[in-house]
Parts: sequence; C-alpha cells; structure tokens
Amino acid sequence: MEARTNKLQRSVPSQSEVKPMKGRENLWLGLTGWLLLCYSASVAGDIASAPSLMGWYNDLVKPVFTPDGQLFRPVWTLLYTTMAFSGWRLWMMVRISEQKRVFSLFFIQLALNAAWPFVFFRIRDIGLSFMVIILMLFAIIGTIYAFRRIDQMASYLLYPYALWVSFATILNGEIWVLN
Repeated sequence: MEARTNKLQRSVPSQSEVKPMKGRENLWLGLTGWLLLCYSASVAGDIASAPSLMGWYNDLVKPVFTPDGQLFRPVWTLLYTTMAFSGWRLWMMVRISEQKRVFSLFFIQLALNAAWPFVFFRIRDIGLSFMVIILMLFAIIGTIYAFRRIDQMASYLLYPYALWVSFATILNGEIWVLN
C-alpha cells in the first residue's frame, strides 16, 4: 500500500512545474496558436495526398474494413482540434522552463503525423509509412503519459487520436501486406 502511495505521489507534478491557468495573458491568442500549429500538420497531409488520391491510392488493394474516403477529413479535423486543446491546456499550466521537456514528444508525434502522408502518398513507400506510423503511435502514447502527469484532461483529449492512429496503423499494415 505504501509503495502504491509513493508511486502516486511521484506522478503528481510539483508546484514548481505547474503554472496556474490564470497566469497566462491572452489565453485566446494561445489557443489560436495551438490550433494553427496542429492544423498545419493537416495542411501538410492535404498537400501530400491530394494529387495521389485519385490514381495510385484508388488502385491499391485495400482491406474490407477500409473506411469510406469521406470519413477521413471530418475525423482528422476533430482530432487536430482535440490535439490543439490538449496542448493548449498544458501550455497554460506548465512553466516556460519545463515546456521543452513536456512538449518534446508532442512535437515529435506532430512531425511524424505531418511526415506520414508524404511517405505514403508521395514517396509511395507503404512499408516505410508503416514504420513512420508505428513511431507516431509510440510518440502519441508517450505524449499521453507525459501529459497525464500534469493534467489528466489534456491526456484524455488525446485518447481518440491514439485510437484512430491505432486503427490507421492496422490499416496501413494490411495495405502493405495486400500490395
């Protein structure tokens, strides 16, 4: 029981690591910045995939559980929005001196998120894109763990993203096997 209590106490950030939300000026400008940052990964994906979707992707053999193409845009819009809110919540709480440590995995997963469509659609390397998405999934899980230590709600906002990328990883793997 005592070991469990010690473990719980270690996972709670110290007061020196957390800055109260009210300590940030212009919270709406910060939210706008986080939304723009996360949507920039979406734009990168659109740039990478738009010319390729009509031909090469449609000719691939895909598993029966492949969602309709119309589903991807609204799902990703929602996911980028929740990612932005998650990052924004932590940005409001974490002292500037701690931000590099806390946000490093977030930025790694976001960079991998932006890279995946280039590898899959532009380079057309399904195997390499599978490796990228696996790394992205590990970075997302690491981000959830890091965020949870400071703000559980920020980590909860990333759960749908982790679930969708888990599904996308299986889909990418199956497409690789089938082609």
